[in-house]
Amino acid sequence: MISLLRSLFVLLLIAGPAGALEPQANSDVGQGLACNTPQQLERYVALRNGGRDARGAVEIVNAEVHDPTACGIVVVAFTNSEPVAEKTMQGRHVKMVKITVHAISNGATWQPVPDTDQYAIVADKGEEI
Repeated sequence: MISLLRSLFVLLLIAGPAGALEPQANSDVGQGLACNTPQQLERYVALRNGGRDARGAVEIVNAEVHDPTACGIVVVAFTNSEPVAEKTMQGRHVKMVKITVHAISNGATWQPVPDTDQYAIVADKGEEI
């Protein structure tokens, strides 16, 4: 399965602005960390709790799974936010959720991607991750 981030890079190279779209009306839009598996997300949380900064934690997870795009910070249009687990990260309560990604933003345009399940961290309202 092609990872979400690899799909983005391929689509941006091939489609460019011609593939632009607006997110579906029933989609939510969010920016944050997305990983291919819940295990990668759990490893990220463990690294953050161990004192790693966000970038360092992402780099370690990606190196461990030999995939430079396994986890990354993205802006996505998604649906189906299903709770997977609850954790404490750096003293804050966070939820790990499974989302279905439909499009990714490069900052200027939206690029469609095949419906792709990804795993993300959601903080309680009013808290930043």
